[in-house]
Amino acid sequence: MRRLFILLTAVTWSADLLAAPVPRIDEISAVERPTVTAAIALVSQRGVSPPIAELDRLLADLPAPTKGRGVIQMMRASILSGLNRNGEAQLALQESIRLLPEYSGPLFTAAGIMTYSRTPGAAADYFIRASRIDPEEAAQASTYDVFNIINRLRVVGDQQRLESLVDRLIQINWVGNDLDGRSTLVRDAILLRLKRKDVAGARALVPEVLDPRDQYGLLAQKAAEPIWSDIEAWSGPRLEKQWPVYLREAKRRYEASGDLEGAGDYLDALVAARKDQEAVMRLLPVFTAEGLGEKDHELLLKAAALAGALGRLGRFDEQDALFEGLGKIWPLGSATNALNLTGNHARWLLIRGQNERSLTMIDATIAAAKQAGDEVNGDAFAAMYQTRACVLATSGRREEAEGAAALGALAATVAPAGAARMYLCLGQIEKAKAVLLKALASDISRPATVLALQPSNSRPAPTPFAQSEQKAWDELRADRVVVAALRREGRMLSFAMGEGAPAALPD
Repeated sequence: MRRLFILLTAVTWSADLLAAPVPRIDEISAVERPTVTAAIALVSQRGVSPPIAELDRLLADLPAPTKGRGVIQMMRASILSGLNRNGEAQLALQESIRLLPEYSGPLFTAAGIMTYSRTPGAAADYFIRASRIDPEEAAQASTYDVFNIINRLRVVGDQQRLESLVDRLIQINWVGNDLDGRSTLVRDAILLRLKRKDVAGARALVPEVLDPRDQYGLLAQKAAEPIWSDIEAWSGPRLEKQWPVYLREAKRRYEASGDLEGAGDYLDALVAARKDQEAVMRLLPVFTAEGLGEKDHELLLKAAALAGALGRLGRFDEQDALFEGLGKIWPLGSATNALNLTGNHARWLLIRGQNERSLTMIDATIAAAKQAGDEVNGDAFAAMYQTRACVLATSGRREEAEGAAALGALAATVAPAGAARMYLCLGQIEKAKAVLLKALASDISRPATVLALQPSNSRPAPTPFAQSEQKAWDELRADRVVVAALRREGRMLSFAMGEGAPAALPD
């Protein structure tokens, strides 16, 4: 959403739009049109540094409270935010919103900017307001943008706004642009309806949960007990009826589109179905093809899943080649999502026992993340420090490991399993147990914790570290106090998530 305005400039000129996100050019006074037209041309140029000084000059030409000034202020806000001048960006947006009260564009732009300013509550408010003006435009928001807000709301514990946003997305029939977005939203909506004692409303949504991972999570949570039988009737007791549906849909979408988004969805589906070999065979060529470039940014978001499959198969040279090949396109510091490459590569180097390389890489990743500032989620920062703490601990640098662990624990509310595994790596079993017990008692972290305590869906990589880590995790999962707490909030399923997937992939 941060770059939404550039996309919106194109629709400014559409005479057919019933509710354009910004005023059409014929809705701007004749005297202001040349100024607004010049501003649009300015921000639409590619390969040009942000033209904030020129926009400031054009803004000065429109001193009255008019639509034209409102449009230019929205442009200025987008550019200022890109320059990390967020205070000025917010002031420009406030004026744009006041001057364009009937248009959704300034509100969508504000939602994007506030998401990356660590104020997801405000982002949710702006998105909801925009959706009331222009529900069709809101319904087209990408899965990445929507769940960026949702996940950041979880990080800060803003349950009220989280629920309001989920409600609104369901009302406008939001689908998302990938295979799983709608399914995950519906899962959240089901839990929300059950919380409100609306069992019939929750039951009506069961057929919309496409992803077996979402169904599995519901089957494990006591909060969803009133509809367990409905899920099992629809998908089978071990989800054996749903897996073929999901895998077939993922495959056919990818075959139809041939794009990287479809490839990423198919990769996720295969990995979740415990088909690492098939995932590598079918999709490694996509991630290593000739001619890949910055336009192929979807690879940044999915490379970790493919690297995980390679790692579990023991194909470490190919794993290195994958990370390094993509790193040439997106070197550290070139894009915020490039942190995904080096952060995950550092974690895998730890798993493979290459501590020195891992520490060097994770330190460089943390430094780059600090430079990126608010664009990096707090839980992502914490995950980096979890890797650092474990590398230091396994290298015998205990005091430094403790310092890193204190920062790694900051995500315990949102991603408790990662924090618990970090403490296990440090040999601090009681701290690991305490993280899980606290997480099971919290509405925010309970669903993720219940899911993390289920039977492992993937085998560990063939390395001493991975085998030892899995053994320690299984022992923690079996601890009688942890099991008792889990049973108060859910149940331990008798099967791993992907066990119900078919042996042979559906056509």
